[in-house]
Amino acid sequence: MIEAKELRIGNVVRCAGCSYTYYPSSGYVYSEVMEIRDGIVETNISTHKYKDILPIELNEDILLKSGGKRISSKEISFTENENDPISLSILTKNGMFYFKSEDNYVMNIPVRTVHQFQNLYFYLKGYEIKIQF
Repeated sequence: MIEAKELRIGNVVRCAGCSYTYYPSSGYVYSEVMEIRDGIVETNISTHKYKDILPIELNEDILLKSGGKRISSKEISFTENENDPISLSILTKNGMFYFKSEDNYVMNIPVRTVHQFQNLYFYLKGYEIKIQF
């Protein structure tokens, strides 16, 4: 279950009990949050109770397919273009992911799930990242 305060419109989540729709080529049932209301979450699949909205474990494959570029064995960089004012990287350490800013500041809170990654990315960059599976 994901807490209501963690969700934003556009977050990609798993829905418990859904088995009929999935992201192409992923083989998993993922859906995008379209609306958040009192007690329920509307996704592009259906309407769900909060208890049925589950996180998606973040992994290197998702980061790379979503626009990240591997710059070392432990670092994946996200830069839209050379005019992008903020460059971000994700460091992997002991199987966990951490944001690193262009001035080499590493956040000491691990990013474990796709929706956490999406929310922090938006907060730091000011725009959404398109998640690919």
